[in-house]
Amino acid sequence: MPRNCAADFFPSTRRSSTLSRLSPAADQPLCIWIHQSICFIHDFGTLLLRCRKARCISNQKPGEMQMEGLSNRVHVITGGYGGIAMATARLILESGGTIVLTGRSQEKGKAAIAALRAGHRGEAHFIELDVTDAAAVEQAAAHIESEIGAVKGLVANAAGAWPGAAFDLAPEDWRKTMAVVLDGAFYCAQSFGRRMRGRGGSIVLVSSIAASKVTWPPAVVSYSAGKAALSHLAALLGVEWASEGIRVNAIEPGHIDTEMTQRAKARRPEMMEKWLGDVPIGRLITPEECANAIAFLLSDLSSATTASVTTVDGGYSRR
Repeated sequence: MPRNCAADFFPSTRRSSTLSRLSPAADQPLCIWIHQSICFIHDFGTLLLRCRKARCISNQKPGEMQMEGLSNRVHVITGGYGGIAMATARLILESGGTIVLTGRSQEKGKAAIAALRAGHRGEAHFIELDVTDAAAVEQAAAHIESEIGAVKGLVANAAGAWPGAAFDLAPEDWRKTMAVVLDGAFYCAQSFGRRMRGRGGSIVLVSSIAASKVTWPPAVVSYSAGKAALSHLAALLGVEWASEGIRVNAIEPGHIDTEMTQRAKARRPEMMEKWLGDVPIGRLITPEECANAIAFLLSDLSSATTASVTTVDGGYSRR
């Protein structure tokens, strides 16, 4: 029998009160009363869920959010205990997903997992991994697939830089930077991408605005060149793997508010002043704001987005 549950139970639409509908009237058939009571419970439960969701959103830190389309999926994050990695891990866990952090420090990795498990639902794991070792990456991918689950999302976030002026940069320092920034990202994309063939997945390469803009201060030629190659790698893989159901995108964060940035501010306040003066929004970017972009690209909300670069820099690169 067609009816409007809200109309039957809210005083604004019916003269009888909501509570009076919880007991059958003398002339009311029992089946109708049962039907109306079930609808009331449904309506009230829906209202409670909406209130709970609104309360959760109001308690979030600035820049944080929950993302649909990440639950019940395994996501791997390399370089897994820095600001962007931890913010992304928290968002995935809050959205009901499983995360696997990787990094070269067992001590830092365990501390990161302990912090994540303390305040978030969802599974969190850590695996020690040097992304510059292709064989180790392949072994880690196989282990995660067999012991934790099929990986649907990869965030290639591991990075490192050995800065120096171009005239003076040692070949070994150039090579070390490229090994982490570019080679490691490709090894991870290749190993996990192979396993995504046929079932689909999403890969996000964490690049930098240094990929598309000559940043200040100089003397980061190897890092900037590696990040520029990384952004283009996302385009190349995104096009090549589209037919396999694998999406590959990059994000280019601007100046991020991290502990390292704050230490740099203390040492060289004039550098921070210069940075903020060049950012149209007048502030540093939070790790949570980068995590929001990453989570969007991992989720089904970006199902038609691949081979793209998303800039999260407060307008810095357009000045």
